Amino acid sequence: MILDASAIVAIVLEEHRSGRADARPQFSGRYAATGSMGDGAEEVLEMKTEIKLAIRTALSCLVESQAAEHSLSSQEVANEVFYSVQRHPSWGRNASGAQKRAAYTHWKRRCHRCGEELPFADAIFHHLKRGIPDQHAPSNLVPQHVKCHDREHGLYRGSLAKGAPRKGQ
Repeated sequence: MILDASAIVAIVLEEHRSGRADARPQFSGRYAATGSMGDGAEEVLEMKTEIKLAIRTALSCLVESQAAEHSLSSQEVANEVFYSVQRHPSWGRNASGAQKRAAYTHWKRRCHRCGEELPFADAIFHHLKRGIPDQHAPSNLVPQHVKCHDREHGLYRGSLAKGAPRKGQ
């Protein structure tokens, strides 16, 4: 029997609500409920974790079923899913060149963090918020100097989290 993603999400959620699920993954950082938040906030956060688990399970099932259906490896399908999500025009993770230029103009060609002038070629574009509608809107996509963006994320030159140096550095 082949299920669509919404059916898989419904099944996984029902299993977790009824206590029949095998094991729940442990989330840390911003996904974990820590301490008492009062007013039912723990339950709300728990539901978000439950939904995230259901979505991840449905995505895994989708990748595996598409791999089997098309005689591909699950890695090939997962890579295609990843790249298509990165580039999706409305909810993709990466802003387009046009969106970056619009944000650059909106912020008057200045670094959002330090306020100094910033050549477009030197700009790194930072999202003030992620996972919101129109996340690449000029008001949410801010230009920053590399050093200012690194400070924003607590990174320093040479750290493993910083990644590879930009071309020409």
